[in-house]
Amino acid sequence: MSSTVYGIAKGVGVVIGAFIVNKLIRKVLDKALAKGVKRTKGLKKVKARVETVSKVVEDAFSTLLWGIVVLTLLSMIGIDITPLLTGAGIIGLAIGFGSKELVKDLVSGFFILFDGYINKGDYVELAGVKGRVEKIGIRTTVIKGEEGVTYIVPNGQITKIARYAKPPSGGAIKQK
Repeated sequence: MSSTVYGIAKGVGVVIGAFIVNKLIRKVLDKALAKGVKRTKGLKKVKARVETVSKVVEDAFSTLLWGIVVLTLLSMIGIDITPLLTGAGIIGLAIGFGSKELVKDLVSGFFILFDGYINKGDYVELAGVKGRVEKIGIRTTVIKGEEGVTYIVPNGQITKIARYAKPPSGGAIKQK
C-alpha cells in the first residue's frame, strides 16, 4: 500500500515540477525577449519578429517538456518505454522520407521566421491571398483577408511575398 502511495506522490511531483519548470522557462524567455526589444528602442518590425519567434520557441519547449513527462510517467508505472522510443524513431524516419510537403513547409517556415520576410501585423499578398498576417508558425502562416476571412497558408506554398506599407485604399483591415 505504501509503495502505491509513494508512486502516486512521485507522479504528482513530476507533473507539478513540469508545470513549475514550464512557467519558469516562459518567464525567463519573456524577460530576455523584453530586454532584447528594449535594446532595439521599440522598433515595431523587430518587436513583431521577436514575438513570433518567442511563441514558436515556447511552444516547442512545452511540447518537448510534456513529451518527457508522459514518458517519465509511463516508465514510473512500469511500462517499458524503449519500444515506444524506437517506434517513434522509426515513424519519424518514415514521415521524414514520406512527407516531402511537410518538410518543405517546415524548412520554408524556418526561413520565413528567422529571415524576417514578414512579421505579425504586416499587410501582405502571398500564395494568392491578400490580408493582414495574424500568425506565423513553423508550418503555416495565418492571414486575415480583406473580407474578414481567415486563410491558413502552408509555408511551402509561399513562393513570392508582396509586403505593403499600408493596406490598399478601401481595405477594411484594422490591426489589433
